[in-house]
Amino acid sequence: MRTESCDVIVIGGGLSGLGVAGILSKAGKKVVLLEKGGVLGGRAQSIDMDGFTLDLGPHVIQEKGFQEEMTDLLGKGDELRKLRSPLIEGDIKVATLRNGEWINFNDVIPTGPEMEKVGMAIAAVTPDLLPKYDAISVADWVRGITSDKDVIFFVNFFASMMSTHPDPNYIAASILIRCLQLPAYDPSTGGLITYYPRGGMKNWIKLLEEGCIANGVDIRRHSDVTKICVKDGNISGVIVEEGDRSKQVRFAGFGEIGDLVKIEAPMVVTSFPVWQLFNVMDRVHFPTWFVDYIEWSNNWITSDIGFWIASKEPLFKEKWFVLTESARTRLPIVILPLSNVSPEIAPDGVSLSVEVSMADPRLKNDREIVYNIVEDLKMDMDNLYPGWRDNVLWIKPYFFGFEQLCHMPTHWGAFRPGSKAPMIDGLYFTGESVNTRLPTMEGTCESAIICAEEILGEPVRSDKMMNI
Repeated sequence: MRTESCDVIVIGGGLSGLGVAGILSKAGKKVVLLEKGGVLGGRAQSIDMDGFTLDLGPHVIQEKGFQEEMTDLLGKGDELRKLRSPLIEGDIKVATLRNGEWINFNDVIPTGPEMEKVGMAIAAVTPDLLPKYDAISVADWVRGITSDKDVIFFVNFFASMMSTHPDPNYIAASILIRCLQLPAYDPSTGGLITYYPRGGMKNWIKLLEEGCIANGVDIRRHSDVTKICVKDGNISGVIVEEGDRSKQVRFAGFGEIGDLVKIEAPMVVTSFPVWQLFNVMDRVHFPTWFVDYIEWSNNWITSDIGFWIASKEPLFKEKWFVLTESARTRLPIVILPLSNVSPEIAPDGVSLSVEVSMADPRLKNDREIVYNIVEDLKMDMDNLYPGWRDNVLWIKPYFFGFEQLCHMPTHWGAFRPGSKAPMIDGLYFTGESVNTRLPTMEGTCESAIICAEEILGEPVRSDKMMNI
């Protein structure tokens, strides 16, 4: 077994792993990033299949947020903005269906004194007060402000869409408040200002990889960390098994063993979901309260369910981000006409769209229920786009359990692990299952910045992001 050394080892080549590796390397650290698979990007990666580029979910990039900020820190922000393909048509950025007509989502937001109470309540929450709302659900929070049923429904509906969870009783109010305080939030549309990177999410990931390499990061694919080493309460390195498992003789997780490498380093950053920590470390290194939290959190994740649609004609010709309500479940439905804004992701003459809603992640083991939900969503599409099935070439249903923790009150924000591990010097965490109050990829990128700042002991974010 050969031995190497570096300053920092980053485990995982998803968004947060790429971000923290690039930032630390830019600051002068010798960084090795280890990715178990052959593709970088984590759940933000794209799959190329039969001329189509399929993202793993309905991903978009928020303007003026942490996705752009992290890309800027890696020196690739201007190139990302050149890929910007806005989801907008005319005066409509977010479209919704009401009484058979597509209108601006802003037009269905409740107005009047009761909605103004909600706005004032959000504006009154300063950063030092935000932890209070980690312990309150969205459902309880809005009921404490108003009894107006339309306002309550809208707030719960919007929170479900933003946090990818179907039940507002399981969403901490701090998530909604934090999201609505972001610079990217546009009150004129009732939503965030978003765009799609031309050519698919893979082109954003490619820029992040290029930024890491330019800053000196040693990126290694097919490098599976089997053990994080600890000596006298300090991180000492990792044991890595190298080898492309798709080319090895394996069965049910066992089989051919790759080359083993010991990489010595005083610091390790994990970017995988926090509940996977004990796959590579012994519980005895941690306090009981931390072990209990990690074990509890296992598989409490959020999930999306929906399908990709390839069709001879676009479902609709506009470039809208569609957000509307399921007639069957009353949950949010998001529809992205991806090939309308980026024709490169589909073969010539073919349209590609993605439809998604939220589902309880615990359904993943009951494929019958999952199948029935997909069929319900197809019937919703019948109401939204009559005759849409006549143009369909194929439909690929999907069910993704995302890596972020379920956003439950008392298990979010201040209740989650921070960047630094307890009792062990040199072990840090990044990713959406730890130190962020933002959901989805925006939270993942914020987490990378928070972790890098913790390690370096100084801010790295730009002035415009300092108080966000």
